[in-house]
Amino acid sequence: MLVLISLTWLFIFLTVYVYAGYFIILFVLEKIMPARQISEQSDLPSVTMIIAAFNEEDVIGKKLENCRELDYPTDKLQVMVVADGSSDSTADVARQFEGDGVLVLFSPERRGKSHALNRGVEQATGEILVLSDANAYYLPDAIRNLVQHYADEKVACVSGKKTVRESESQIAESEGLYWRFESTLKKLETKTGSTVGVVGEMNSLRRSLYEPIPENIINDDAFLALRILSQGYRVVYEPDAVSWETSAATTADEIKRRQRINAGRYQQMFLPQLWLSIPLFNQFKLISHKFFRLLLPFFMIGAFFFNFLVVLFPGRPMIMVVIFALQVLAYLAAFLGFLLEKAGRKNKLLSAAYYIVSSNVASLRGFARFVTGQQTVLWEKANRSA
Repeated sequence: MLVLISLTWLFIFLTVYVYAGYFIILFVLEKIMPARQISEQSDLPSVTMIIAAFNEEDVIGKKLENCRELDYPTDKLQVMVVADGSSDSTADVARQFEGDGVLVLFSPERRGKSHALNRGVEQATGEILVLSDANAYYLPDAIRNLVQHYADEKVACVSGKKTVRESESQIAESEGLYWRFESTLKKLETKTGSTVGVVGEMNSLRRSLYEPIPENIINDDAFLALRILSQGYRVVYEPDAVSWETSAATTADEIKRRQRINAGRYQQMFLPQLWLSIPLFNQFKLISHKFFRLLLPFFMIGAFFFNFLVVLFPGRPMIMVVIFALQVLAYLAAFLGFLLEKAGRKNKLLSAAYYIVSSNVASLRGFARFVTGQQTVLWEKANRSA
């Protein structure tokens, strides 16, 4: 029983570390480490925004209208749409904006986002690359806020803040809460040197440091950030560079989206040549922020399983019974959240519990897709709420 109790506490500790312990460590370090100062950018650099758009006819027009509204000199902003493989009218809609200087690249062959980005960079003219998704809309000052950091020669990659707009989706509130937590972590990571979390919706880097992405890489944004870190440069998070999008339509759609991202993270974890060359402190951040989060479902299953075995023993400590009861209640809350979503209703607490559990289900599915080789670089889009 002592061994089972020890294993239970170990897996509970690891679970708590992922959700709270890492945050506390960063919070303390940020208070005692010297503050990182941002140099003022006196001259705006030239920028190329590359939008990899596969079958995005429903949103690409709105995205390019959004580009028109950006507060950035038009003579310093090149906008490019790479619509390779699209079987709908994505390329045709994008070509309607060629009069505004939009460059459209199209090839009928679909070879994945990494190949599309590599093709776009070959024709990019900007000093700074901004890599964006077709369904990610920027606030007018977003690019100005991104590029201000490039006055610091040690900064080579800057990622912006992803937000989720309120909608009728059952998961919009829970997803928004998740991204607010991510934002806080990235702020603390940046204040202590570099963040290890970037988003494909708004990721920028120096064109001179761009390395072609291998076509087997699933998560292009993570690959680019790690390559920047391995060269000794900083990757920073800018919370005032804001993009927004709508949430997934349902939790099932969110699981579909997350399972492919998690498959890419497992790929990254099992390619140590990508991350063993980055500084040790950044390795600690990567393991704590990304890799341990992948392992969360295994930690949670371990905590539940070994705790269950402990409560079967006569004379077990009452604290172990209480902890097991709390775990049961947590999963019951998640199940009730599932039932509420099916009924078209939501409750903040129950919906959040369901979102957390479903995120870990997506991680398990991502692991299965990775080890079986089912996840390719050709991602299937998840449905989005209106």
